[in-house]
Amino acid sequence: MKILLCLFVLFLNGYVALAQEKVDVKASSETDRLAEQKLRKFSTNNTTMAVKLASLLNDKRQVIGSLETSGNEVILKDLNLRLIISERFDHDGQSNYKHFHVFAQSSQYFPEKLDACIIGVGDDDKEMIADAAEIYSDLVLPSILSFIKGEEVLTASQFYGTESWGVAGYRGFKGNYAIRGASDDSQFDEATFFADIPNLPSDKRAHLLKATLQCQKGAWIRNIEIDGETPLVIDQKWNQLPASPSPIIIIQFAIIHKKDAISDLDIRESALDKLKKHPSWLFPAEACPFEVMPKQLSRTGFSSHACKEGRLQDCIIECRKGSASACYNAALEIQRNRGDKSIFQALFLRACRLGHASGCTNATAGRKDNDACSLRSFEKICEIAQDPWACTMYGGLLFRDSQKRNTAKIREALRHSCRHGPEDPACAYAMKILEQLNSE
Repeated sequence: MKILLCLFVLFLNGYVALAQEKVDVKASSETDRLAEQKLRKFSTNNTTMAVKLASLLNDKRQVIGSLETSGNEVILKDLNLRLIISERFDHDGQSNYKHFHVFAQSSQYFPEKLDACIIGVGDDDKEMIADAAEIYSDLVLPSILSFIKGEEVLTASQFYGTESWGVAGYRGFKGNYAIRGASDDSQFDEATFFADIPNLPSDKRAHLLKATLQCQKGAWIRNIEIDGETPLVIDQKWNQLPASPSPIIIIQFAIIHKKDAISDLDIRESALDKLKKHPSWLFPAEACPFEVMPKQLSRTGFSSHACKEGRLQDCIIECRKGSASACYNAALEIQRNRGDKSIFQALFLRACRLGHASGCTNATAGRKDNDACSLRSFEKICEIAQDPWACTMYGGLLFRDSQKRNTAKIREALRHSCRHGPEDPACAYAMKILEQLNSE
């Protein structure tokens, strides 16, 4: 079974060599002909891979926006991102896989192309190319898109530097993993594929990591590469996974972009000082949430440690760039630490503008009065996103209006209050309202 790593792959294609070096003029015409045929095949495969990848991305248009193909490229126009596909020639004689590199290029996000090494397997060229396209679409691209948007999208998970399943000491995103071979997938959900990696860069730019774990004869071997070519871990014996009687290969990608700043309290204070000056990108913040929330709201969760201590500065930077979850988590961090209410209210409102349902709920709840704005805002949030607290607050406001009380609307709103279970405070408060309603 071939270990799915690129490392330093040699380009042993005779036709390419003719263009790059002075070779013996007596090289056979037959060699040249075969090499030229391989180049044409590579070009066709690259184009086919681009078309297949684009077809898979059509299902993700809500996240990526418009796209088009041009030769061996997939162009995500709304994100100013180009995915450039290049097949590589491996000279070990195997023909049951195809080896591609996909370069993510963006002058704004990736001035230096972000290189992903992809191996597609199958019974024929069509299956191999389709497999490679699916790997990039499902395992690689979610982390790249999350990095661009500054928050989790599709199947990516964000890590901040202290999670066992992330990359220790770094902020970034990881995608799902893929398994080749029979296995119980759930046993790897919290696996530490990226633990203890030496020589990671600290240049504050994005880098793509690929972990490949291979189990043969019950023993695991781990390999880690960075940016498609450079090995960081080679054939390391890995005893952090349960042994398997059958051969298995696991692949996972992650993107890192800066070191964890949790211990740097100076930059936290610097970030807070800048917010106290009420920067124009955040203030004024007096609008009614109903008037600024978009037509669609996300149910993105929160992380209690995303903006903790020195990480607050990263959250503020990401919030300014347009990350709704960063705004929301920063607001919660400042609120928990009894910070300036005008600041965390402004951050909640910005999170709302960017489509964060709980950001809208908190921005509404923090208003001085429960007025018409509050009623309309809670109603809209409950209707669009079924946010438990928004629905509970909306039901509560309707219940207090004894003269115009609409029992049907109250019950419909509170129907969504217990989405997170009976222990959730929003649910408990909703149950009290229903008890009072039923007793009348």
